[in-house]
Amino acid sequence: MPDPAAIVFLEAQARDAKRLTALALRSKAYWGYDEAFIKASEPYLTLTPYDLQYCYMLTQSQHLIGFYCLEDNGESADVSFFFIDPAFIHQGYGRRLWQHMQTFASNLGFSSLTIESDPHAQAFYERMGATQEGKLESEVLRGRFLPVLRFLL
Repeated sequence: MPDPAAIVFLEAQARDAKRLTALALRSKAYWGYDEAFIKASEPYLTLTPYDLQYCYMLTQSQHLIGFYCLEDNGESADVSFFFIDPAFIHQGYGRRLWQHMQTFASNLGFSSLTIESDPHAQAFYERMGATQEGKLESEVLRGRFLPVLRFLL
C-alpha cells in the first residue's frame, strides 16, 4: 500500500479548474495585495479546461499543495500558472514543483521556460536558475511592471 504522506504529482483535469483557481487567488493574496487588486486579478487567475492542457498538481495526503500550467509557445513554454498554497510556502514544495515542471517541459522538447512573474516571486525563480530578460506592464494595474524571466532547459 502506498504511503499516504507521499508527494504525488497528478495531471490536472477539467474538474480541478475551480479549486486551482481558488488556490491561485489565495496564493496571490498571500503577498498582501488589497481586496480590490485581487478582484481585478481574478479574470487572469481563473483557470478553464483549456488552461489545463499541460498542467500538473502537487498533492500530499490528497491535499492540493500547488500546481503549474504551461502553454506551448513553439520552442519555449510559457509558465502561465505556478502557485503554492500559502500554508506550504517556504517548505521546499515550490522547488519540488519546479523540478517536476522542468523535467516535464524538457521531456516535451521545449528548450526554455518563459515566466511573467509577480514581483514577489522573482527571487524564487532566480534561485531556480531563471534570469530576467525584461519587464512587461501589468494588465491588471497600469504603471505596474512585471519581470519577465527565462530558464534554459
